[in-house]
Amino acid sequence: MGFLKPKWPKIFSERRKLEGNVLSPHVTNREIIDPMENNFQRFFEERICSDIQPWRGSIFQEKFQNCKIPCVTCHVKSAWLHEKNICEPDGLSNPSINSVNEGKFSPIELKKRLSKLHVPYGRRTLVYIPNAGGCFCQAITDTAPAYQRPALKEALWNYYQDLDPFLKFNVQPTAGVANFHFHIALPYHRVRIYTPEEYEKRDERQQFVRKGKRSWTRLSPSHTWNDRSKYLEMQKAIFSLTVSGTDCFRWCAYCLNDEVPEIEEIENLDESVLSEDPIAAGGEHADADKSTNDPREYCLCIWEIRIDEVFQESSHSYFYLEQGVEKLLEEASHDTARLLLHHRAHMKEHFARRLYDRSNQLLPRLKELAKSTSKLLDDWKKFEAPNGSINLFDPDSFPEDLRPIIQNLLTKLQSTYELLEKLRDKVIDSENRCSNVLKSLRHDFDMEENETTRHTYNVATFSIWIISPLTLATSFYSMHDLIMPYPLNIWTFCATVLAVVILFLIFSSICVLFGVLKIYFLSMFSRKTQANDVKKAKKRANAGHSSTFSSCVDRLWRRNKGTPRKPMAP
Repeated sequence: MGFLKPKWPKIFSERRKLEGNVLSPHVTNREIIDPMENNFQRFFEERICSDIQPWRGSIFQEKFQNCKIPCVTCHVKSAWLHEKNICEPDGLSNPSINSVNEGKFSPIELKKRLSKLHVPYGRRTLVYIPNAGGCFCQAITDTAPAYQRPALKEALWNYYQDLDPFLKFNVQPTAGVANFHFHIALPYHRVRIYTPEEYEKRDERQQFVRKGKRSWTRLSPSHTWNDRSKYLEMQKAIFSLTVSGTDCFRWCAYCLNDEVPEIEEIENLDESVLSEDPIAAGGEHADADKSTNDPREYCLCIWEIRIDEVFQESSHSYFYLEQGVEKLLEEASHDTARLLLHHRAHMKEHFARRLYDRSNQLLPRLKELAKSTSKLLDDWKKFEAPNGSINLFDPDSFPEDLRPIIQNLLTKLQSTYELLEKLRDKVIDSENRCSNVLKSLRHDFDMEENETTRHTYNVATFSIWIISPLTLATSFYSMHDLIMPYPLNIWTFCATVLAVVILFLIFSSICVLFGVLKIYFLSMFSRKTQANDVKKAKKRANAGHSSTFSSCVDRLWRRNKGTPRKPMAP
């Protein structure tokens, strides 16, 4: 399938070898995968429910910690169980469930029970069961872990294939198990700033991700910030929700978190690690204690909270990108101005080289970010397609009291989409401006030719100092009679090498002298030319034109039809 294969703890791996991919010791894989058999309901009630008994309060309370359902524990990071108004399979209410002391677990009790289960290392799955009726086992069976059930592969893990998220939406009955099942997922970008220690620690954890498939774009080590010891990253993220059940009283929801947890957190499970659903419990509308009977209402509440988070993350991404790129281009403009106005040739080369290196480092990252942002917008466009997930939020299919929530959610979705478009345009504009700077430098200062010449000079110098003595020694020992008439010994060899070195130093001194004279005369000529340019610029400034600094920068940008800078105050 290509999804992320987590690193399982040793205890859980041994347990899997003993139990196999089954829900209970006497259930075969064939019986789980094939729910279309006529006796599936009888098999479900007699074999699975005989071990778990989810709708009988006291029995469920006794057997919960001993139940053998690895599908519940394999990717569960935190869970919240809320039993209220639960119905029997025959439709009759069980009065024992409605009592205060039976059938309902507090968060602390649930944490203690879950802490005894072995949770493997992997991506975090949050399970929320507001009304855990008979669908507790049915929905979990229908959406079992990826290594047990193809249903969960299609519903939860497909968009992690090759770390490339996609959008999927379906509301359709699942034969024999759930009457409805829908899944929604949307990607977005977020910015994170790390210290070198945090970045190194995070990079080690990222080794669990498939090699060559990174989910982030590195924009630094940042020389554009005041604090030069920070790393800036533009990361890909995704938020999703999967809901499955038989009716409005029996359903469960999964919220996936794409962050990889710490290994220590997984190996040392305690009450501080396990908690309620942070998306639902911390929200203003989606409260874990609230008796939500309609799964659509829960979906709306969760999405309203997540869209707010995505909008804030997109706003931060736009702000940091705009600030970082503008700061870099501003420094590049100052370097360009110094480059044009400086009188010394070696300082010109220094500023040109620094500007060229900065722009050349930033351009590939901007291209990668522009490509990623364009793909992200394509995924969001699918969300508004006729067959996309926007049909879930049709106001006509919801009660009157939920329609304001839908309108607010649609407004936030549109605002987030417009902000993502603005972010994409900003990235493309920054890429074009950076490309124009590189073109101007190549055109005016022949940076590529200078780089090639410098490399050739270094290779030639290395060859002269290394190959020439070896060639001399070889020819001296092989053909000494033709080269020197006197006898061969160690003293004559040393004298010959010394004579060659002296001749080479004399020749090098003559070349250096000619080079210094050439640089001197060229600098005198360029100084006169620059003085004339400054006089002309001052005359234009006195006549009402822009300053010399701004005009030089604008002239460099307009040469390749780049974006002209705004005129600066004189």
